[in-house]
Amino acid sequence: MTRKIIVLLTVLCLTPLLPADVWQDLASYKLGDETKAPDELDKLVLEAGPAKYAPIEKKLIALVQSPDATSVAKGYACRMLQRIGTPASVPALSGLLHDKVLSHYARLALERMTKCPEAGAALRKALDGAPESVQAGIAASLGERRDAAAVGQISKLVASPRTDVACVAMKSLGKIGGKDALRALQQAKVPKALEAARLEALIACAAGLTPKAEAYAALDGVYRGGGSEAQRAAALTEMAKVDQAKASPIIVGLVRGKPGHLRGGALRLVVTAKGDELTAAVVGCLAGLDAKARAMVVELLGKRGDKAALPAVLKQIESKDDTVRAAALAAVSELGGPAQVRVLLEQAKAGGAGTKALDAVARMSADGIDAALVSLLADGALRAEAVKALAARGSRSAGPAVMKLAKDPDASVRLAAWNSMGQLATESDVDALMKLVIGIKESSERSAAQGAIRWICSEANDRDKCFDAIAAYHEQADDAIKLFVLELGPSAGTKKALALEAAAMKSGNKQQRDKALRALAGWPNAGAAPELLAVAREGSDDTEKIVALRGYIQVAGTSGSDKDKAARYKAVADLAQRRDDKRLLISKLKGCRHIDSFRVAVKFLADDEVKAEAEIAAIDLGSRIGRGRNLQEVSATVESIAKTSKNKGTVRRANDCLKRINPKK
Repeated sequence: MTRKIIVLLTVLCLTPLLPADVWQDLASYKLGDETKAPDELDKLVLEAGPAKYAPIEKKLIALVQSPDATSVAKGYACRMLQRIGTPASVPALSGLLHDKVLSHYARLALERMTKCPEAGAALRKALDGAPESVQAGIAASLGERRDAAAVGQISKLVASPRTDVACVAMKSLGKIGGKDALRALQQAKVPKALEAARLEALIACAAGLTPKAEAYAALDGVYRGGGSEAQRAAALTEMAKVDQAKASPIIVGLVRGKPGHLRGGALRLVVTAKGDELTAAVVGCLAGLDAKARAMVVELLGKRGDKAALPAVLKQIESKDDTVRAAALAAVSELGGPAQVRVLLEQAKAGGAGTKALDAVARMSADGIDAALVSLLADGALRAEAVKALAARGSRSAGPAVMKLAKDPDASVRLAAWNSMGQLATESDVDALMKLVIGIKESSERSAAQGAIRWICSEANDRDKCFDAIAAYHEQADDAIKLFVLELGPSAGTKKALALEAAAMKSGNKQQRDKALRALAGWPNAGAAPELLAVAREGSDDTEKIVALRGYIQVAGTSGSDKDKAARYKAVADLAQRRDDKRLLISKLKGCRHIDSFRVAVKFLADDEVKAEAEIAAIDLGSRIGRGRNLQEVSATVESIAKTSKNKGTVRRANDCLKRINPKK
């Protein structure tokens, strides 16, 4: 006991950067202890600069060396030394390297002292004679340090009977690299189960050799050594990095060969192994491939991104095989630039597999593509395709140029322009577009124009302003445009839009009245409710009344307070006579937390057609509003449902509601 006190006092007598009791708490720290000592020390290290680390390091060293500090405390001290340790802490950390529990923490601290040769020396010294339980860890740390001086020691561990030790030893040799490590791995005799680990380490080691000729020779030895296809593919990958000129014929030979893991690795290299030699070699083999293989390789050349392959890829666009043509078009989208835009549009115009050319243009990322397309708007033969491509790219800067084509003499060009306008024009163009729409006579063209404007409005930042620009043409427009304007009213939902719809309802024009009624039924707020309620009560026929009623029920709950919503639902309850209308109304009631909504639901409890739905609605509403002044009314109804309902689930739901709103009962 006296010795423990002396040791702790030794720790505490150092510069008191933290209160003494904190260091004492840390020394006796065990997992699960309620102490802030670790957090306090962590905070101190974070806030202290390197100039203030020395006294902290001394205290940590004292903890590591203390025979009475807990293992948890020592492990924590080692973790802190990973961050601030210097050569001064090496002796203390070295003393833990053979400890079964603490070796891990100590070696990690030494491993990360990359500029400290003493740390490497300590790890090498500890490796000789280390218990088997810590050998792998120490060898791994030496590997991470790339400690060439440890190659001889680690090489001996490759023959260890322990699989974990042998594997780590080989991996460490691979990381350290050099001729000695390579020789050790080449000469190692390991069980078949460890051969994959040996080859993996050998590849890593060989890849880092200098000169390159020796590295390539070593990797080539692995490639031709009879390992698995995966191991040979890994070796080939490194061979391509070391000397692509030598590796290219091998890669091409595999590309031409039979499917398999090794060929798959070669195909991946077509994409990943950058360099002129491989591009030239792969391009040279295209003619000898069947259509399926050629399509695959052409597509990979596109992903490779080497523009030197572009001429060869362009030739494949003329292939009679649609798969090859499609692959070539995709590759041109990756490799091509403005100069290839015309070729792609010509392919698109030709049809067949060439229709994918527009997708290729849409994906092109090179500078100047939009400008090239705009310039081709002047080409009568390719104008329509250029418009479609600009739309596919969403090139809004081309909007004004495409808008001019809405007056083109060629009907197909005009139609293409309008079909593209939604993607190219903006809400600021709506006024100009409406001027054009008014003059359109052909139905398909007008339909396309209206579709473009409809899309622009749906995407507009200011829908009200967008609709106002459209509505300005309502009076001077023909019936078809008036119907179109009425259709767009809900997109704005403003008082002005509502007034237009209301006027159409009174216009005497049946088409306009029908269009306006359906627009009101889809209104985004409750502003349309009065007009819909009037029609639901006094409409000219049953169809009108049904549309108006269902529209009213939909819009009644879109805006206003719950009290307002409940009042609207209550106003229409007697009009809901059809089963579907009752169900719709009941479904909307559940979203309105007001006693009047509850009362509307209660009214339908006597209706056998919708009694089951009304019971659920009343219970759900009761759960939300049933406390306070509504308790007695809600409780009485829900108790009645619990007693009379024929549905066991509803009964259970009712009883749960009663417990929730009146837990004391």
